[in-house]
Order: sequence, then C-alpha cells, then structure tokens
Amino acid sequence: MKILNKSENKNELLSRNEVKLTIEIEGTTPSKVDVSALVAKELKAKEDMLVVREIKVKYGTNLAEVVVFVYDNAEVKSRVENLTMHKKIQEKLDAEAEKKKAADESKKAELEAKKAEEEAKKAAEAEAKEAPAQESVEEKTEDAE
Repeated sequence: MKILNKSENKNELLSRNEVKLTIEIEGTTPSKVDVSALVAKELKAKEDMLVVREIKVKYGTNLAEVVVFVYDNAEVKSRVENLTMHKKIQEKLDAEAEKKKAADESKKAELEAKKAEEEAKKAAEAEAKEAPAQESVEEKTEDAE
C-alpha cells in the first residue's frame, strides 16, 4: 500500500485531525487495522489514537479513498467515539455474549440434572441388588435356627 494524496482538516471542536487519503492498494480491500498501521506510520501518530472511518475502493481501479480521524487525546476520543456506531456495535456484542452465557448455563443445568437422575437410578439399582441378598441371608439364618 502506498499513499498518493493526503488532505488534512483540523477540527478544533472535536480535538481531532480529519485526514482524507488516497491509497494505492494491491489485491483486496485492506482492513482497517492495516490502514491504521500505515497512517500511524505516515502521520507519526499513535495507532490507538486513530479511527479509520471508511475505506472506499473505486470500482475498476486499485485506488481507495480513506477517511481517518486522529485524536489529540484518549479522553476526547472515548467521549466522541462512544456517541457513534461503536456503542451500538458494543451493545449488540454484549447482548450476544449474555445470550451465549445463558445458553451455556442452561446446558450445564441440564447436564447436572441428568447426572443426578443417573446417580439416583444407580442407587436404586444398588439397593434392589442388596435387598434380595439380605433376604437370602435372613432366610439362611432362619433355616439354621
């Protein structure tokens, strides 16, 4: 990947630089992580202070237009980015995790119930086996008397 054009706009209100880049790509569309690493190296910024907003590949070419926000500090980044789509995505992931946890707990409870049932059956069978053996022992003692 290679950066061809770059335009920066300083947004004082949100304490960030809004950078628009044209990148020459090879093969498939690069991931946001790859673009973030390239932009961090080019702008000499920390990767955790970057947010890659969009990557648009022009049809039939090997050029991609990229919009990146470079924040001045982590506090502003977390405040601004939490107001956007990232929050919705995180809520969705949390809801899925809770559903999975509930499903795992119900499976675990079912397995425990099956184990308890099997143990009860084994105990009943063991008692049934011991009862005839005890009766035959009692019969032998009665016969001996």
